[in-house]
Amino acid sequence: MEGRSKTILAALAVVLALVLLAAAAGPAAAQEKAKQEIAKDWWTFEFWRFVFVQQEVAKLAQTAVDFPPMQPGASFNLEGVKKKIEETMANRMGK
Repeated sequence: MEGRSKTILAALAVVLALVLLAAAAGPAAAQEKAKQEIAKDWWTFEFWRFVFVQQEVAKLAQTAVDFPPMQPGASFNLEGVKKKIEETMANRMGK
C-alpha cells in the first residue's frame, strides 16, 4: 500500500503542477491580448500628436527657406584648413 500511495501522491502532484501551469498561462495570454488592444487604442487616440509635430517641423523648415543662412555652416572636418593653406600657398607663389 505504501508504494501505491506514493504513486498516487506523485500523480496528484503532476496533475496539480499541470493545473497551475495552465492557470498561469491563461492570464498571460489574456494579458498579451489586452496589451495588443491597448496598443491599438493608443494609436487610434494619440496619433494626433504626430500630426502636430509634423506641422511644427514644417513651420521650422519654412523659416530656413524664408531666412537662408548668411554664412556657411560650421565645418567639423579639415576642409576649411585645407582651403586656407591652399590660398596661402597660392598667394606666396604669386609674390
